[in-house]
Amino acid sequence: MMLAATVTDWAFAAIDNAGALTMVEGAALTATALAGLRYPAIAYRVLSRRGMVLVPAAAFALVGAVDFGLQVHFVEVPPAIVWIAVIVAAPRWFSLCVAVSAIGYVGDLALQGHSVAWLTSGVGENMVSNQVVDLVANAGALWLLMVALRTFVAGMPASLLSVRGGGRSLTPQLALAVTRPRALLGRADPRAVTSGLSGAERRVVALLAQGRAPKQIALESSLALATVRSHIANAKRKTGARTVEQLVALVVESSIDR
Repeated sequence: MMLAATVTDWAFAAIDNAGALTMVEGAALTATALAGLRYPAIAYRVLSRRGMVLVPAAAFALVGAVDFGLQVHFVEVPPAIVWIAVIVAAPRWFSLCVAVSAIGYVGDLALQGHSVAWLTSGVGENMVSNQVVDLVANAGALWLLMVALRTFVAGMPASLLSVRGGGRSLTPQLALAVTRPRALLGRADPRAVTSGLSGAERRVVALLAQGRAPKQIALESSLALATVRSHIANAKRKTGARTVEQLVALVVESSIDR
């Protein structure tokens, strides 16, 4: 989503004949989005550290103070930063990220010489309110989506057990996948794939399946965050899972089959 937002804004900036510096900065933003898309594990490892998610929000506010063209032509970047915050950060950091982005935008307008009266009436008020509403709406929508996804993942074992026991399925494809011996999944017995996991690794993955983030698991289990991440990395290596989602699905499936 961040990549789509920055590329779209960059295209609009080009159509609007933005200055060369603004275009270069916009290209850098696009490249950053692409790098995060290409290396999500690295992006998560960097930004999920305590408070680190505020750095992109603060950096964008600072750059906007130097070159307000970025705020004019790349208005979707602050919402994209909020998207990152929703995904990798705890609620308090997510809220602070929204606040930093909004305050930075208003501050950049003030640095352009606009008075408080201008900011709170007419065109200025519309600009500020539209940007803040955009930030909050983006954040709220994505937050609800993430809550829904985490709730779904947490309830996945019970849902699969229900379908296997003859219960209703949301889709015929899911019913086929979990009831036929080799059906749609077409992979090895998950019990064999996950047999090499240690007890600690299984406990960490089980908490991931309940919607916990690595930081939450570390706090609840009295473990160092590095230890939790090491358990996840080892579990992925042992099972051949390419993503955390694949890892969780394998371990959940193997638990159901027992």
